[in-house]
Parts: sequence; structure tokens; C-alpha cells
Amino acid sequence: MNSSHILIAMSDSVERMMLEARLRSAGLVTSSAARVESALSLLAAEPYALLITTLQSPGLDGIALLREARTRDPELEVILVATMPTVEALIAALDYGAYACLRQPMNPGMLESRISAALERRRLRLMRTNILHQLSAQLLHIAEPEQRTYRAHGAQVPLLRIGQLELDPVRRRANFGQRLLELSHGEFDLLLYLALRDNQVISVEQIARDVMGHIRCSAQEARDLVKARIYRLRRKIEPDPEAPALIISVRGAGYMLTTSA
Repeated sequence: MNSSHILIAMSDSVERMMLEARLRSAGLVTSSAARVESALSLLAAEPYALLITTLQSPGLDGIALLREARTRDPELEVILVATMPTVEALIAALDYGAYACLRQPMNPGMLESRISAALERRRLRLMRTNILHQLSAQLLHIAEPEQRTYRAHGAQVPLLRIGQLELDPVRRRANFGQRLLELSHGEFDLLLYLALRDNQVISVEQIARDVMGHIRCSAQEARDLVKARIYRLRRKIEPDPEAPALIISVRGAGYMLTTSA
């Protein structure tokens, strides 16, 4: 494992100190906080690669911390640990971009393995983003693609427009008409994924695998996970969520984002 800076946010001082000692012995650099406010102050002061926090403990709401932390730094990886996580809590954690939610007690080496995988995912994502930025800059010198609009803010990057929907993949912002959509990390990923495949029916298994990272889940698990995220996304983008006109369900096949609305 590398020496990327890790923030441990846990209200239990004994658990927090034991985890710090464990990770430092593995060669990792760590800092710690006991409350949400303290953790956010540390995150604002310097960049961290990974946040490890409890799902729910006295004085510390892991989902609230995850939501706020990912809003401030979309590249931050997050691992949650919990004793008895509910299905609703697990879905919320995934919806806000948690890399993993580990149930305590954990098998020996499980946490270190997930930390290593999360840090590697972050490294590859940052490398891929940097390459895409370089390619975008080079392509813009060659030709201005038709039917694309660019915003001037440092390096110009293409926006994705489908009907009244506008997505900015780099800034992770979405608008519908003049309305800014308040989307979580997971909701934005799903909307962008569907927008890049507009008018194509995508199966729930494919969405669960490509967007949510669930490679080995069953068909029923995929349906449940994707249905929950689709429901939340519709509540935020559909003019009438009870009669969706943008994200269409195709019975037995999956979902698609339609450009006809």
C-alpha cells in the first residue's frame, strides 16, 4: 500500500486509536477526528485520499459526513464500517459514493485489502481524468465539434446536452432548463451513464455493474439497488416523478433516458 493520507473519523477514542496504530504499522499516513465538524475542518485544511468512518455512532453520522465530504471533494474515497447496517443505510452509502461498507467484526486483512483497492481506484481515476483533460485540450486546438457548447473556466471542456438536460462531467453539475439539479455523487454517475446512452435500453445488471460497481450481485439484487437509485433520481429531475417522462422503465429489459421529453 502507498502512503496516501487517510482520515479516520470515529467517535470511539479506543477504536479510533487502535485503527490509527494498525494503519500506521502498514506504512500509511493517518489523521483522526471524533466528530463530523472536526473531520470536515481537517478535510478543508488539506487533501485526503481516503476517509474511514463509522456508519452511525454517538456524535458522528457517517452518511452525513460522507455526503458533505464528497460534495467538497468528489475524488475522495470513503469506506464505512458498521456493526448492523440496515439496507436503507447501505443504499444511502452507495448513493453518495462510498467505496465500501464493511460489517464489523471484519475478517483479518479485509480492511487493509479494501483500503489498498480504494487507493488504487483513486489513483487510476485521477490518472484517467488527467489524460482526458490533456486530450480535450489537444482536440480543441484541432477543431470545434459541432453541436457542442463550452464554458470558459480555465481549460475548456465539453458539455453534454440532451433536450433540456445539460451535464458538465468535469464539474459534476447538472441542469434541467434553468434549474440546477442537486444530485448526489451516485445520482450524477447514473444520470451521466444514461445520458451517454440516450434512447438506449440498459439492463439493471449492466447499470449495477458499470455504475455501482456490483460485479457479482444477483439479478434480484441488481433490480433492488438500481430501482432505489432510479427512484431518487426521478424525484429530482422529473417534472412529475409519478409519471416519468425522462427516465423510462422498459418492463423486463431495464431503463433508458429518452430525448423526446
